[in-house]
Amino acid sequence: SNSISNSNISNNGKRVANQSESKSEASNQLEARREQASRCGTITLIGNRSNTIGLIENLVGGSLRICHAKAYVHWYDKYGCPKEAIEDAAYYMADVAEAYRTVHGLPPSG
Repeated sequence: SNSISNSNISNNGKRVANQSESKSEASNQLEARREQASRCGTITLIGNRSNTIGLIENLVGGSLRICHAKAYVHWYDKYGCPKEAIEDAAYYMADVAEAYRTVHGLPPSG
């Protein structure tokens, strides 16, 4: 039989990536970033109040300003925590702040 897998050829004849391979690759990249982030240390912030949002947003803003200015970043990188891991963590925390805004019915930031 002459069957062609849809993971190899699309309707217009171009090779397309296998979705399961793409998901697996994305999953591997995410796992690698999580592993990298775990080496960078953690911070725990617990709060069940809407005023926690400002604290998180200030933390995110300060972290990103430091990264973009490349201030102190070489020290973090020296000990295994690259700039990308710091930025990823900051963007993740920005998402957390936005989730708090949504839960508390507050307008989006910015």
